[in-house]
Amino acid sequence: MRKILFLFTTCFLHVSADTHSLQQLYTAVTSEIHFTSVEFTAVDLLNGEQITSYNSNNQTLIPKDWIKNIKDETYWKSKTQDMQGYEETFTSKFTTVMEYLNHSNEGHTLQRMYGCERDDDGTTRGYDEYGYDGVDFISLDLKTGTWTAVSAKAVNITDKWMSKEDKHWKSYLENECIEWLAATGKVKC
Repeated sequence: MRKILFLFTTCFLHVSADTHSLQQLYTAVTSEIHFTSVEFTAVDLLNGEQITSYNSNNQTLIPKDWIKNIKDETYWKSKTQDMQGYEETFTSKFTTVMEYLNHSNEGHTLQRMYGCERDDDGTTRGYDEYGYDGVDFISLDLKTGTWTAVSAKAVNITDKWMSKEDKHWKSYLENECIEWLAATGKVKC
């Protein structure tokens, strides 16, 4: 009986509460051969499905065909330029973290996961989280608009990351991300 109730509840909740999401994932990795070389990759996911990709080798944002058709070529060129700027900023943050932690002589990874979610009932959420070497590191508290250290190693770094950029990302996650999600959510793959 409990199994039937569990299955019914699970299926009911799954059907009645759809959540749509737009998520960006950045990864920077130091080369194991040349520690000064950083490889950067980024992907965008819509409802868990990859819609764009970018890497430091080709430095071009590549949208999937079905999503490419909802915007013109000028839009995608502009987004490529934006991504090149994000790559530079992210790589700079990565270098700063490694230097601060005295990790400049080893292979390391910095990851960023940010995005927004919208439930069918209109409830929205945003998040911006960083991980360093596979461990949660820093997250943006959207209530206060400030960075919060998740790892003891990150406590002193939060002060260095406080900037006008925080307000930009808070605004992006609460507004532009949700608007983009609503617009693309109407497009069928």
